[in-house]
Amino acid sequence: MEVYHLQKVKDIIEGGEERYLSVYNALKAAGACDYIYIHDGARPFVDQEMLQRLKEAVCTYGACVAAVPSKDTLKLADEALFAKETLKRSEVWNIQTPQVFAYPDILGAYEKMMQEDHTKMGITDDAMVLEKMEGQKVKLVEGSYYNIKITTPEDLDIAEIFVKKCNLQEN
Repeated sequence: MEVYHLQKVKDIIEGGEERYLSVYNALKAAGACDYIYIHDGARPFVDQEMLQRLKEAVCTYGACVAAVPSKDTLKLADEALFAKETLKRSEVWNIQTPQVFAYPDILGAYEKMMQEDHTKMGITDDAMVLEKMEGQKVKLVEGSYYNIKITTPEDLDIAEIFVKKCNLQEN
């Protein structure tokens, strides 16, 4: 790490073939702590206020995720791609990272999952591991619509606008 002049990084952990396997490797390497923040590097616009809201929520509920209410109408599709159900928008939230957990709870859930056939579970985020393996509820905490996930070229265009806006506000 000295080569890269990293001062806040404790260790660099090898990733896995799937995101959840990378997280499991990191959880094992983290060592005992009270709480752990799991963040996706594809979301570069996390702010201090969001981190504070998550900290307060995890201390109360033991598990929480950043999230924003869906702005879109969402429909479930059948196998032939016909809409079969419209979801109630007031109940639909877009989940983000960071996701924050009591460390022993999330580590235990991951260890339990690894003892089962996790390849067929369709795990898409860390909260899902806790929900499926332990039946624990996860609190939704106000995230930010700026906290976008950059995965497509269009996302980069949007991120560039956000960066310009932030730079203007700082000057």
